[in-house]
Amino acid sequence: MGLRLLPIFILAILGSAALNAEDKEALIQRYENHEVRRLSFWKSWRNKTMLERIQVAPPEVLEYIDLDNRIYGYEGTPAAPDLKGDFTEDLHRAIAELPAQVHLQTKDHLIGIFLMKGLGSTGYCEGILQDGQYRGGFVVLDVEVLQQRTANVWASWRISSAFQPSEGGEALELELAPKEKDDRTLAIRFILLHEFAHIVGPAHGLQPADFRADPSQHPFTSISWKEVSRSVHDQHFPLRPGIAYYRFDRSKLTMGHAAMILNDLVNTDFPSLYAATSPWDDFAECYAIYVHQHLLGGTYRLTWKGAKDRVTVIDAPFQGKRMKRKKLLLDDLFAAPSP
Repeated sequence: MGLRLLPIFILAILGSAALNAEDKEALIQRYENHEVRRLSFWKSWRNKTMLERIQVAPPEVLEYIDLDNRIYGYEGTPAAPDLKGDFTEDLHRAIAELPAQVHLQTKDHLIGIFLMKGLGSTGYCEGILQDGQYRGGFVVLDVEVLQQRTANVWASWRISSAFQPSEGGEALELELAPKEKDDRTLAIRFILLHEFAHIVGPAHGLQPADFRADPSQHPFTSISWKEVSRSVHDQHFPLRPGIAYYRFDRSKLTMGHAAMILNDLVNTDFPSLYAATSPWDDFAECYAIYVHQHLLGGTYRLTWKGAKDRVTVIDAPFQGKRMKRKKLLLDDLFAAPSP
């Protein structure tokens, strides 16, 4: 997960099961006016290297994520993580492996990388607006989720979280690396790329910084999105609006729906299932997969497994024609100097 993207004003109208026991309006007001969303809260971050911006999440961030979990219905109680030395080493290694362009694109906008447990997902990014202008953002990682999984195990677990478990033997496998290169560092690197994209996109004007803005008015998000919750593919991708990650047995979709959904997915310009969930995660997934596959030579292969069959659904999406328009924008982004 990157951003939790159902806008607050829609939540206020529709309500949420997570808010039934609370004063919805008061909780939303606390969330929207929280101090971590103000640039004045963050001090001296621009003078730090990326490694110096890594720290255990401060109490204010934990409180903010707790509000976010309660509003959006994510399970998890935010807390400081039980850090092991080898995880920190893997995190540092993952950052060192990122292309120089990624460091340049984020250095003036990445406020911090905060470590915690109980996030309710793997990663999170919050953008900071001031006077209507995008100023930067901070990233949160759930150490417990990442400590126990290699890249392929984590990627398969994440995509499977969009479906109720199967009783018929169906399963999804997402491969980010061959077995000999499958490790935790790669999982961390991929989720960092996804979360950093939530900072790079608005900083470069490729997507809206504000959830209330029109995605069809921005160069990247206009390719696939008419509105925040409506894609150009919805007529031929009817189950897309029901896709929600990290829901597991609370998902509206079962693993039995996966074959139909993936068949529709490959006829769109979304590189992954996660990309189909929102304009912001569309860019985040495109950015992460582009860097992972196209710049770093990584694998991206999604396989559907039935009781008797095994079908590769997506393999190296940026090598195909369906991603041409988005690839051209990313080619330009990585060829241009950082703003």
